[in-house]
Amino acid sequence: MRPGGVWLTVQAPAVSEAASGDQVTVRATSATEGASIVYTTGTGNEARWRLYTDAVTLRRPAVLRLKACRLGYRDSEEVERQYR
Repeated sequence: MRPGGVWLTVQAPAVSEAASGDQVTVRATSATEGASIVYTTGTGNEARWRLYTDAVTLRRPAVLRLKACRLGYRDSEEVERQYR
């Protein structure tokens, strides 16, 4: 339990994109200091999450889901982008 019973939530990742032909390069940042970003191209609860360390390049069509995490905080809401 957190002091006062209040858990802070990490801010959701901000996403920027650059498209070139059938590819899109995605960059993500979190405004919460010390937060890490994870991402997946999978769907459903069994998706495999990976640590975001640099821009992600995807071939269309694709779905990208991201969220930010920090120890002692609640995870951010998921951000989902669909690229067609």
